[in-house]
Amino acid sequence: MSPATKKHQQPILLEPEQAQLLDSLARSSRIPKQVLMREAISDLLSKYDIARTPEHARLIETLRASRSFITRFADRSTERLWKEKGQSCVDGLSHGLETLHAE
Repeated sequence: MSPATKKHQQPILLEPEQAQLLDSLARSSRIPKQVLMREAISDLLSKYDIARTPEHARLIETLRASRSFITRFADRSTERLWKEKGQSCVDGLSHGLETLHAE
């Protein structure tokens, strides 16, 4: 949200301990409480996938892009291990299933 964006005032009630901790955080970080509260609400909305922050969207995009790489890497590593043992993946999986059924 840019500074020029019109803000909506929303009063909230906090437990005394939460209010004290928020005051302390604002003082020590030198970040105004309003900014901290907006950040917390953005994180909460992202958590429930209602609205995403740009950081959250980039993280999700990166994880999705890396999933295919990781899968390909894991598949190749597994295939190489089976080849070193002189088996194919199918033979190895069949052996694994036979072992499970024997137990």
